[in-house]
Amino acid sequence: MNHQTYEKWAVTPETRSKEETKSFEHHCKECESCTKLAANWDHIHTMLNESTHMTTPKPGFAARLQASLPARKEAEQKRQAQKLLWILGLSFFVVLSTALTYFYSVNTVNNLLSQLFTFGAEIMIFFENFKIIVSTFAKFAPIQLMIPGFMVAGSAILGLLILWAITLWQFSLQGEPTYE
Repeated sequence: MNHQTYEKWAVTPETRSKEETKSFEHHCKECESCTKLAANWDHIHTMLNESTHMTTPKPGFAARLQASLPARKEAEQKRQAQKLLWILGLSFFVVLSTALTYFYSVNTVNNLLSQLFTFGAEIMIFFENFKIIVSTFAKFAPIQLMIPGFMVAGSAILGLLILWAITLWQFSLQGEPTYE
């Protein structure tokens, strides 16, 4: 017996005509597999219809949600900033403790202090020598070299200030980005 037509009718009961329904019911009295298929399909269809029942939100839900979004966004940003600060702080602590452990294991305290003071003295000597070089250059350099040098340095500083002002102006016009 060909069950293909009856199986199709079992899973599509809404498309059957009255004659097809009568023929299908008569066939189901004789065929146990088509009866099980139809019963299983009805059960699945009922379960699907029951599980898709949508509840509607209470009145004003959208307004309450939109009103709470800025506070939620601020809280999330605070949480992320705190998390970043904790990570940076812990990383700094780990690096610092590792460096100190290494230095204390390799050197003595007297050795470390002498190296620290020597480094500080070398930095001071470097700045004094740099000051002497600049003052010597300023004394002996011809004015034809100093004026263009000051103009280049002044132009660079002025250019950076203009770029900074333009950036601030564009940011103030653009405002805070919204992600909707």
